[in-house]
Amino acid sequence: MKCEKCGSEMNYFREKMSCGWLCPNCGWGVATTYIDPITEDETTYTISLQPVDTPSVNAIKTVAHLCGCNFIAARNFLTSGEAILEDNAASIRNAATVLLENHVAYTISPDFPYSIPEDK
Repeated sequence: MKCEKCGSEMNYFREKMSCGWLCPNCGWGVATTYIDPITEDETTYTISLQPVDTPSVNAIKTVAHLCGCNFIAARNFLTSGEAILEDNAASIRNAATVLLENHVAYTISPDFPYSIPEDK
């Protein structure tokens, strides 16, 4: 995009909830609101654990923390492979990130169209 004031090539930016174009030469720019599509997604997603015969202590602690349950309940969730969370897309992505970082296998249904970052 060319700058209306000086004709230089403008740079695109996106920071938090704003996006737009800024001229590196004269500083002129245009901006608008940016809303991450995940915040507008009204679908309810479900995270289910993959069953594990002998879950690690770390996996049990991770599930206990996410579910707000005790060690025994978390171990039972892991061995049976049941659903542990049903929520909006942003919450599911946060929980999935924690599970991924702690090497706990899970599935999300329906199909989850957003990437799960490996690092927060």
